[in-house]
Amino acid sequence: MYYYSVNSNDKMFHSEGCGHIKTIKSENLRAFDSVDRAHRAQYKYCPCCSPVGKRLKKELEDVKAFCKKKGLVCFTYEDNLHIYTNRNHWQVVTAEDREHMDLHKRSALGGNDAVYSRQNFRADTIMEYAEHIAEADKFRLEDYIVA
Repeated sequence: MYYYSVNSNDKMFHSEGCGHIKTIKSENLRAFDSVDRAHRAQYKYCPCCSPVGKRLKKELEDVKAFCKKKGLVCFTYEDNLHIYTNRNHWQVVTAEDREHMDLHKRSALGGNDAVYSRQNFRADTIMEYAEHIAEADKFRLEDYIVA
C-alpha cells in the first residue's frame, strides 16, 4: 500500500514504513494499492520513498563532491535526479519495476522539442550513474575534436 494525505498540497505518496506517514492525521490518511494508481492521480513519490531518493540519501555528499569536481550540475525534481553536463541533460529515474533506477538522456530534435531516451546502462548506485555520465560526455567531447 502507498499512503497519502487528502489535505496535502504537494500530492506526495509514501511507502509503508515511511516516517512521514505518522505525521498524517488518521482522518486524512488514504491509500493507493499501487504506484501506478498514485501516478495516475498525479501523486509523486515522497523523496524518502522513491528508489532514486532512497539511494541519493545514502550517497548525497559523495555525489555532490563528485559533481562539483567534474563540473556537473545535479539536482532533484519530481522523483528524479537531473544531471547537466556541458553537452547533455541526463536523468536518473525510477525504473518501471519500481525497485531499480534507469538512466535517460535528453536528445534535442531541433528547436525546443526534446525527447528523453532510456540508455542501455544500469547501475546499483547513483555514483555509478554519475561516473558513467561524466565518462560518456568526456568521450563525446573528445570524439568531436578533430586533429
